[in-house]
Amino acid sequence: MIHEWIRTHITAYPFDNPHVIKIIDKSIRELSSATMSDYLRVCDPFANTSFTTRPKQGLMFFTNDLNPDMPTDYHMEANDFGAMCKEIGMKFELLLWDPPYNLTQLKRQYEGIGKDLEQWQCRNPFGRAKDALADCVLLGGHVISFGFGSRGFQTRRGFKTLAIYNIEPTGTEYRYNIQIIVEKKVGTKLEDFD
Repeated sequence: MIHEWIRTHITAYPFDNPHVIKIIDKSIRELSSATMSDYLRVCDPFANTSFTTRPKQGLMFFTNDLNPDMPTDYHMEANDFGAMCKEIGMKFELLLWDPPYNLTQLKRQYEGIGKDLEQWQCRNPFGRAKDALADCVLLGGHVISFGFGSRGFQTRRGFKTLAIYNIEPTGTEYRYNIQIIVEKKVGTKLEDFD
């Protein structure tokens, strides 16, 4: 497993950072060489205006953002989006998991579109979405998780950690390190590892 520290300028949109794009591109290259398809399917449940909202050759994006003004395919709660993906049998090779990192960011997101944050969203806001979307990732596919202290998708959802990157921001509004975890789907549940 790779464990790396990177010191770089980072903004509220980590996908704008060349170090972050390099990590994502590495997964895309690995998955593209392993798949027999003409394109790689990428899911981004918190897309906002990231690169996944713009067409790119060889990649097919499934995007979602709660804000109806964002240029995404869907505008749903993450838990509802995950349930829909699982229900319709959507499958993808790469999942980019970049939710609001804490309750303050989550509250700001809701207030920005004129909604109130409900009590249940403060406890485990995206647990059901993680469970549902984990089932949509194809065996051998990757999940790239972002957060201040992300735990990723973990073995109980069938994933093995490939790399952990700790990004130390310089000269930005972030005061905390951002952690990026790259995981590979190797099973469907904890029993698969016995």
